[in-house]
Amino acid sequence: MCITAKLHSGGRSEERVPAGLSMPIVKVVTPPPTRAADRALERSPSRRSALRATEQVELQERCPDLFLDERDHPLTVRRLSGSKLPVSAQCWIRGQNAGFGYWMVNHRAPYQAALVTISADESIGASHIFASQRNVAGDCLSAKSWAWDGKDFVPTSALTIGLCRLVTLGGPWQMPTLVTRVLK
Repeated sequence: MCITAKLHSGGRSEERVPAGLSMPIVKVVTPPPTRAADRALERSPSRRSALRATEQVELQERCPDLFLDERDHPLTVRRLSGSKLPVSAQCWIRGQNAGFGYWMVNHRAPYQAALVTISADESIGASHIFASQRNVAGDCLSAKSWAWDGKDFVPTSALTIGLCRLVTLGGPWQMPTLVTRVLK
């Protein structure tokens, strides 16, 4: 009798059950230090225009702060490689959550801005982006993370607590929807 099936055990041998998928491996690359010249790019109108051009129809609704005065809402630029920069800007604030947008851009024009997320936490590690959001009651949580693999920010984890039922702060359980093995 096959005991690997949870609902209906059936009569087939367990040897016929396909093996599970292997866990994806993400090798994190440590970026070089941010240069002083990179900080000057934070006030670049052409870089801000490149960010605004990504998903242009929806972006003004999803990231309205990007379209406000750049003196009040500056960009943050870091260095990831000789030719790639992550650029971030505050996108929105709702309740106890804030969402920061992160884009990958080329160091020089054409910038070819590629949106990673508009819901990241403010802080960015040297090679990681984290996003976690809670509802007002604090019992719902979703979280995602990305890591720099030397070419792009790739998803490394995602979780949710499922339905919100006001059971306990942070929810009664966490359900991973993406699990990877991250190597440094």
